[in-house]
Amino acid sequence: MTSTQTRTTVAELAGAHGPFVSLYLDTSGPVPDAAQQVELRWRAARRRLAAAGTPERLLDAIEPFTRRAHPGGDTLVVIADAAQVRLVRQLPTPPSVEVATYGPVPHLLPLLRWEQRQLPVLVVATDRIGAEIVAMQADEVDLADTVTGETLHITRSQPGGWSQRRFQQRAEDRWEANATLVADRLAELVDEIRPRAIVVTGDVRAVQFLRDTSSPRVAELLHEVQGPYDSTDAAVEQAAEVVRRLADADVAAAVETFQRERGQADRATGGVSDTLNTLARHQVDTLLLVDDPQLLARPAYTGEKPDQVGATVGAVSALGVDEPVPAPVGDVATWAALATGARVVAVPTDLADQVPDGVGAILRYTT
Repeated sequence: MTSTQTRTTVAELAGAHGPFVSLYLDTSGPVPDAAQQVELRWRAARRRLAAAGTPERLLDAIEPFTRRAHPGGDTLVVIADAAQVRLVRQLPTPPSVEVATYGPVPHLLPLLRWEQRQLPVLVVATDRIGAEIVAMQADEVDLADTVTGETLHITRSQPGGWSQRRFQQRAEDRWEANATLVADRLAELVDEIRPRAIVVTGDVRAVQFLRDTSSPRVAELLHEVQGPYDSTDAAVEQAAEVVRRLADADVAAAVETFQRERGQADRATGGVSDTLNTLARHQVDTLLLVDDPQLLARPAYTGEKPDQVGATVGAVSALGVDEPVPAPVGDVATWAALATGARVVAVPTDLADQVPDGVGAILRYTT
């Protein structure tokens, strides 16, 4: 059995029905026998999944993905529901811990942690003729574009006498016209892709013309990176650092909002019990989970529906569930958040003291 649903987004998984297979398989290794090492890891993971009760048909459906995982990435992520493989991803870094579980809710936080750092960004290498543009999108194929303007009188000449100023002005006008073409194309891509940043490099004067000719909504996204870059390749590497800073700022802003709302006794709650209760009531706008496996492995309870969650059997029974089942609190909370349209933020451990018990929520409304 193969899947036609492997491009499902994490949010779209909320409509699936468990139990679920969650596999994070280490597929790294530049050594000649890397493929054989991946096969051995998969065999070990398959035995663990089989022992947990995973149907053979699901294991058979997952196996083809493991065979072609190397060298596609360093972590193979597979999420399968009761019927089929629903999601497959290849992540560029090895997993901190390999995961192979079969349970009532999927294990999604490692994937969400990676996705929250994959912000869409445009990378631009510009010169006085035009620009090369790469649109880097989370979990999408990168798009490449080229904008080329006119080259007539593009180089400043140095004729003597009264004509010098006229020739130089003509070159300046052409550079600016070409920069306008690039700015117009960027405006189109901003509307299409909604990037968090536009990382630009290249000829200093061309960059300045681009900044001057861009609309405010484009100009506010521009991040200039310095260096001897004559193509987008090196700029893409620099863009990774820009994206990292933006992603870190997003997390810090979410934690700051959480702290502010808690301080005002307003739209925030913390701790396992209170947070799960607000998830059950669909109150949560943003779920914060400290990225600590020990904290998130503590038991919580859930029913057949993702929003039937609580810290105790009694709390879930009160929601009309006859037989609540245990599952790690991190997985229970994440699953409920996705099902109710909440954002999930993985909080680094250096901010753990800002989120009590490692679990908290910014609320849509208070009761």
